[in-house]
Amino acid sequence: MSGVEAPKHEDNEQTLDQFIARIDSTVAFLESVKPESFAGFADKTVRFHWNPGAHLRGEDYLVQFALPNFYFHLTTAYSILRNNGLELGKADYTGALTWQKD
Repeated sequence: MSGVEAPKHEDNEQTLDQFIARIDSTVAFLESVKPESFAGFADKTVRFHWNPGAHLRGEDYLVQFALPNFYFHLTTAYSILRNNGLELGKADYTGALTWQKD
């Protein structure tokens, strides 16, 4: 979405420390991307190597592909962790609420 090429990973992590290192490097990459690099993304063309000859507009990519893909993986990971005995609840998924006082 920013035009900055994302780092590639070998997908060979085997230990928790390796997964944490990958997460840390991903967060560092995301923090390095400047907000202004997203300017005009809604009308840019996004292409996929696995679907040659087809494309999505930036806004459609975000709404129809990127966000659903993110939430699918987040929900799947949440379910796997719960299934394996980690005590997670809805608040761990949704985060803290920003209550307003009357």
